[in-house]
Amino acid sequence: MQKSVRYNEGHALFLSLVARKEGTKRGYLCKKTAENSRWHEKFFALYQNILFYFENEQSARPAGIYLLEGCTCERAPAPKMSNAVKEALEKQHYFLIVFGHDGQKPLELRTEEESECDEWLEAIQQASYSDIIIEREVLMQKYIHLVQIVETEKVAANQLRTQLEDQDTEIERLKAEVQRTHTHTHTHARSIVLHIYTHTMNHLKCDSRRNIYS
Repeated sequence: MQKSVRYNEGHALFLSLVARKEGTKRGYLCKKTAENSRWHEKFFALYQNILFYFENEQSARPAGIYLLEGCTCERAPAPKMSNAVKEALEKQHYFLIVFGHDGQKPLELRTEEESECDEWLEAIQQASYSDIIIEREVLMQKYIHLVQIVETEKVAANQLRTQLEDQDTEIERLKAEVQRTHTHTHTHARSIVLHIYTHTMNHLKCDSRRNIYS
């Protein structure tokens, strides 16, 4: 397998499978060969800052790997051709990847659709490991912030639960107090009624006796 950078074979194969299934950008591009300057259609897949290409979409192994860290990507003019093929080639849209590694030749690519060319340009320009690290840090900060919010909500929920439990306890205490007061009041009222009844009966008895002896 041809490579533009050195990679562990197993690691590269794994990443290529991920790129082919979940890559940021995937699709067929025409690639200009360095040997004879001919154009051949290959299936490309971009994952993070690594660009893979395969012989076709069903290929199990990548035919090549390009590390994009530090590269530049820009539109390129159509190559000079004979008049017979010039008209057809002018309908193609070309772009160029210039690598930041010494001695590595630029990668020339082309698409049939201008929108497709723009999408590849944008995806490759954003394929920086440094940018990925920055984005990861931003996401991590957001995650930490969300965790803090969740923890704060948990503390507030526990405090509210404690307050509700305390209120339930107070309600039960007041109910018991009311019950005791009611029982005491009822007993006291009965005692008063009994006392009045006894006093009245005694008074009536005395009146009856007086009436008898008078």
